[in-house]
Amino acid sequence: MIPPGDIRNCLAALSDNHALIADLFQYRFGAGDGLNGHALGNLVLAALADVMNDFPRAVEIASLVVGARGTVLPATSEVVTLVGEFDDGRVLSGETAISNGGGRIARVSLIPERPRFLPETCEAIRRADVVVAGPGSLYTSILPPLLVPEVSDAIRRSSATRVLVANLMTEAGETDDYSVLEHVLTIDRHLGAQLFDYVIYNTAQIPGHLAAQYGQRGSRPIVTGTFELNALEKLHVQTIGVPLVSEDPAGKIRHHPDRLASAITAVGQGKLGAWRGRVESGGL
Repeated sequence: MIPPGDIRNCLAALSDNHALIADLFQYRFGAGDGLNGHALGNLVLAALADVMNDFPRAVEIASLVVGARGTVLPATSEVVTLVGEFDDGRVLSGETAISNGGGRIARVSLIPERPRFLPETCEAIRRADVVVAGPGSLYTSILPPLLVPEVSDAIRRSSATRVLVANLMTEAGETDDYSVLEHVLTIDRHLGAQLFDYVIYNTAQIPGHLAAQYGQRGSRPIVTGTFELNALEKLHVQTIGVPLVSEDPAGKIRHHPDRLASAITAVGQGKLGAWRGRVESGGL
């Protein structure tokens, strides 16, 4: 079936009853033959897809179950395989194998190369005021839906403001030592075009204890300096620096939801100048 993990996360994030149903949807079994490591939401989506033989319809029903405030649409209705090519010549298939492959990823692609797209998805993109990509794993979460040709073409042709939200940390096995610029260039190389109008990046320092904790797993803070900002400007990408670091939940490094939302809203409403003024005066 279509990998359900990212869709499960979207459904949980949009849930109108996050304290109960969404948390249950995100519950991951810690033991049990055949269950260990699986998220309950993935199993629910798998069961619905099996019963209906229609994954998009399964997502629609699951959306009703969690009370999602919004619509979750897959990029494709077809089962696809993500393939990763590494600098050392290895070729691995599947998200987990690629993430755990080690080495530097040169390129990812889909099999089939042109999977069936959902007209509803492309229509939603066409009608959008703002299209936001990220944050998330560059090669295994952000790029795969963009590799569906009709989806990236819909974004490219859309009159919406297109925003990339940069990650706070590098991801071991995927983006070791990557800068925000390298994230943008990687998407550009895969799609053959620069897709985004804006990049929102973090300006806050990662707390030392969390940086050390993440560093043990090979993850490093993404620091955006003058070189990266100048290079992005030459690519006609406007940069928006925001102190995005949040420690909620405790022990985790996450994007501050309110600060990120206010930046995206300011861009979408064409009020970025006034918003920057509030940030500079300490009003954010």
